[in-house]
Formats: sequence, structure tokens, C-alpha cells
Amino acid sequence: MKGFITKIDDNWVIKFSKHPTSNKIYDNDTLPLHPDDVDMIKNYELVFDNIEARINSQPEVEFLIVDEFTHPELFKNVGWGDGQECAKLI
Repeated sequence: MKGFITKIDDNWVIKFSKHPTSNKIYDNDTLPLHPDDVDMIKNYELVFDNIEARINSQPEVEFLIVDEFTHPELFKNVGWGDGQECAKLI
């Protein structure tokens, strides 16, 4: 899927409008960014100055909607049933 990465209330999220194959319009058009991707951005902040401005200059990204049931390998530190949907950059 394609969406736009942005920061809302100090949290990185992906904004999108519909599923590319089913054309389903989601009620909630934002998903939190997966914690691994948030950590990657934090690491980039150590290398690049003003990473937020760099991201905002080209915000379109490709991502997958993941949760602990569809992608359990991405939620190793989450108790079963405690996870949430999030966007994983690809």
C-alpha cells in the first residue's frame, strides 16, 4: 500500500485512504508506525540533521498493515492479544 508518513502529537503515523486491491475505505485513515521503524528514524536522527524535514520533503512511502496475528515475528515483545494494527515500512 502507499501512504504518507507524518508526525502527529509527537508520534509517527502513516496516513492512507483505501486498500489498493479491495478499494475498502478505512474508517481510521491513520495507523501508528511500527516500533522498529520508529527506532530506525531515531537512529537516523543521530546521523542526519533535521530528519523530520527530510521525511516531510518526500513523505510518500510503501507499507504493509501488520498485526500480531498476521506477522507474529514483528511482535515478539507483545503479549498474545495485546497487539494493535500498525504500519510497517517496506
